[in-house]
Amino acid sequence: MPVTPSTSVTPLPALDRTSPTFKTSVDTFFSTQLPTFTTEINTLATGVEDNATYAESQASASAISASAAQGFRNAAEGFAQDAEVAVSAAASAGGAAEWNPLTNYTEGQCVRSPVDYQTYRRVVSGVSTTDPSSDAVNWAVVGGSGVTVTGNLTIYATQSTVLTITNYDSIIVYNISATGGTVARTGDQITYTAGSVAGGYFVTINGRNIPITVNAASVFTPTITSPTNGATGIGQSPTFTTSAFATIGVSDTFLNADHEVRTGANGTGTLIASSYANTTSETSWTMPGGLLNTATGYHYRVRHRGTMLGASGWSEISFTTAAQFGGLIGTQGGQGFGVGVYPDTLPAGFSNMVSNTDPAHANYGNYTTNNGSIMVFVPKFYYRIGNAASPRFTTYGANAVDVV
Repeated sequence: MPVTPSTSVTPLPALDRTSPTFKTSVDTFFSTQLPTFTTEINTLATGVEDNATYAESQASASAISASAAQGFRNAAEGFAQDAEVAVSAAASAGGAAEWNPLTNYTEGQCVRSPVDYQTYRRVVSGVSTTDPSSDAVNWAVVGGSGVTVTGNLTIYATQSTVLTITNYDSIIVYNISATGGTVARTGDQITYTAGSVAGGYFVTINGRNIPITVNAASVFTPTITSPTNGATGIGQSPTFTTSAFATIGVSDTFLNADHEVRTGANGTGTLIASSYANTTSETSWTMPGGLLNTATGYHYRVRHRGTMLGASGWSEISFTTAAQFGGLIGTQGGQGFGVGVYPDTLPAGFSNMVSNTDPAHANYGNYTTNNGSIMVFVPKFYYRIGNAASPRFTTYGANAVDVV
């Protein structure tokens, strides 16, 4: 029997799961290419078997020993087994079922994502409700583009984020698109710029969807800088100061601000004073005097409003008024008489001393200047002489003298 010449084997093609003709390619793979590959492998294996048999029959007349012939046979059988494994693996990946969020998958099981049509292998057994294309914890991509990225996936409207392709290959052609914004690539850097509408969007790279969350643009809630939350000793006409108007996501201009002073928190309780849609109070508002009681707790809150973006959230603090309001000389003969608490905003360069609103403290009515001097505030006062309203009038009559 003559030696059988070896035959060639047509390689199995790679299936591009990102191609728009992927389904047609799979049909061709199983109907034509895989059967052809199997036939050629079987023909090759048969030829190898025949040659091994012939070599054994000629062992006595040639330099090929029986053991060498057996080795040739073993190699042929091993090659056939490897080919069978390759065919089985190709069939498994190509025929992966579509992912189902209700299925309990075992480790190593393959599925096809309905989002990007790529095949994924289960990393750990279990059930997951997130599509494999967006669940790198439980699924690993098999073949296809296998593009992975790092970067900030949560941004605000009109903002940009840069995503880095961690397994970038300059040879690969990257087809990139996006929803809800625009996208551009330079090397391994992908820049996504969101539009003005909040929502959930995707950056698609070679068929794989990368989820992007776009939050709505808004006006920053202002920060109340003075008084501090929980402040005590507040006068009868306090000035409240806040941070400047600012936005996130979209540029806007200050329109106005709302201010409230109430007896309760979060808009509850009695409304003591207010100023709505105030166009001149972006960073400060002075409450009218004569409305607050001494030694009483109140709540102040404020919000900014933009021309386009509307109102921010409310910012709020609590405060307690002083036991005695400034601007009074006090009761003659009483504690703290003769000095008082300055009732208005302090002049530039002046600052409060510790406990200067407490009549029992040595610093009552005292202030420091920026050069270190200590000043005392003496309220405006009058001499009342011989007046029937004097508590001393009954005793002294026309000689009754009071300081008020």
